[in-house]
Amino acid sequence: MLLVSALLLAVQASTITFHEPAERAAVVVPKLAKAMGLNLEVNPQTANEILLIQVKDVPQQDLLGRIAKVADAEWKQEKDVLRLIRPSAIVQREERGELRKRVEMVEGKLAADNQSARRLSGWTQNDADAFIKGLDTASDSRQKDWAVHQYAGYRKQILQFPAPRAIVALMTEIGADTIARIGEDERVVYALKPTAMQRRLPSGAESVISQFVAHQKMLVDAYTEPGIKSFNGRYPSNWFDPQRKRLGSMP
Repeated sequence: MLLVSALLLAVQASTITFHEPAERAAVVVPKLAKAMGLNLEVNPQTANEILLIQVKDVPQQDLLGRIAKVADAEWKQEKDVLRLIRPSAIVQREERGELRKRVEMVEGKLAADNQSARRLSGWTQNDADAFIKGLDTASDSRQKDWAVHQYAGYRKQILQFPAPRAIVALMTEIGADTIARIGEDERVVYALKPTAMQRRLPSGAESVISQFVAHQKMLVDAYTEPGIKSFNGRYPSNWFDPQRKRLGSMP
């Protein structure tokens, strides 16, 4: 107790001038500790925070408070050491905030894609024929414009294919909150009849898959109509494979 009290009194009573360019807390804090004459340390959760310090004659207590604030952390007294930590309450708050951002991002993406997909939910054979004919007869200048913008240029065309529309619909059935909780390096497999290692698709998935099968058949029939020239090699022919059943094989 006497040791901790002496440490606090030293922090409160002293001022400091300190200049350090942007660097990881694990590098900056030991230098700051030496300048202050105190035992300052970080923990793994705060070690990679970037700190840039440029102060002149400021109270040490104020500087430590600013560091804790920008690092979204706090200083914890451990005997004669002040350690920059991130308490579980702060970690949980940050995790909730990150999850909320991911959910909003997924919701926005699905909403945008669904707007295009819904317009094509009543696809007919005539629609499929017109779509294929439009791709087949697209002018060279239009093709170049699509190519210049790469994926974004082809996006409107891609979202008219049955497979991407089915994938968007299935993801909507699964839900933005569930998708947002999937880890960056995590692989999750959904199925109508899942194994012990898979997840069950929502009940609405069967109608989505049935619609995909029907629309894919229309697309294949349109592609095999007389007069279609296989787009002169401009699109992979397996996009129109009549045996194609894997929804994950988006063009």
